[in-house]
Amino acid sequence: MTMLQTLKIRFESLTRREQWMIAICGWVCVLSVGIFNFIEPAYQQLVVKEQQHRAMSVNINELMSLNDQQLKMLSDNPDSQLDRELTEQQEKNLQLAQEIQKQVAGYVNSSQMSSLMESVLKQSDKLELVSMRSLPSALLTKDKDAGYHLHPIEMTLRGSFFDIVEYLTALESLPVKYFWRKVDYRVVDYPTAEVVIEVYTLGDSPLFIGG
Repeated sequence: MTMLQTLKIRFESLTRREQWMIAICGWVCVLSVGIFNFIEPAYQQLVVKEQQHRAMSVNINELMSLNDQQLKMLSDNPDSQLDRELTEQQEKNLQLAQEIQKQVAGYVNSSQMSSLMESVLKQSDKLELVSMRSLPSALLTKDKDAGYHLHPIEMTLRGSFFDIVEYLTALESLPVKYFWRKVDYRVVDYPTAEVVIEVYTLGDSPLFIGG
């Protein structure tokens, strides 16, 4: 008789209640094995993933907190305001330089200023050139980066009132541009008068190169 037949005879000899109890115990064992072999690994994987998710959440929160702290430090940094002001000032300087460049484009070159004044004077034999000199150059603005200088010339002429007016009118009609700074007229011995005029142009060098 085999072991299986022996167990079958013993099971059939038990009461109905005992048979149900053994059956229930058997199913419990089967379910326990199933839980251990299938459900437990899945549960362990779920636990691991949950731990990883929590760790990732902590890392993200830490990074966000660190980023917020850095942004606050940048906003509270007084140097950032200085940097912004410096950038704005540099942009203003650039705009100023571009605007000056447009204005300067049509003005007579400083190296041609003296010869231009003399050429107009030679058209009239009624005026006497008493003196002509170049004055010290000066920066156009306080900003040294602007790069433009004023180059003035002072001329002293002698002649009659109408001859002086004729010469000044000829200067005004020149096709090139320049600036008037001063016109000082006085009578020396009527009808002879003397006029001191000061005109200037712009240049990108502090040195005056004139004739």
